[in-house]
Amino acid sequence: MVNQESFLRPRITKATDQIKKQCKDNREKEITHVMFQSLIGKPLHQLNLIDLNDLDWFIEQRLREIQKRMETLSQSPQPQEAMDGEVMKCPGKMYAQIPPQKLQLLQVWFVEGMNLQA
Repeated sequence: MVNQESFLRPRITKATDQIKKQCKDNREKEITHVMFQSLIGKPLHQLNLIDLNDLDWFIEQRLREIQKRMETLSQSPQPQEAMDGEVMKCPGKMYAQIPPQKLQLLQVWFVEGMNLQA
């Protein structure tokens, strides 16, 4: 027979874990907001030491993610058909031949857009 304590213990543990996860998510969103506010010119002097340390950690984490993405993109082989400037095909569609110069510009634009989202 199950007593009340053994019935409630797993539920309390699960709820506690959910609260910790939600607090972490909320803190990450707060720090993200502070980061973007600082990028548009809002001063950081109202932040305490804990907030500044969290902001530093968050920015370092994002920079590491961006660096990993850049390494992955630089190491991944380019599709042969795109490198040769041949006709690129898509299911049901065919695209005109893309000159190599424009293709490189598109690749740079795409990579920069990906970096801004991170």
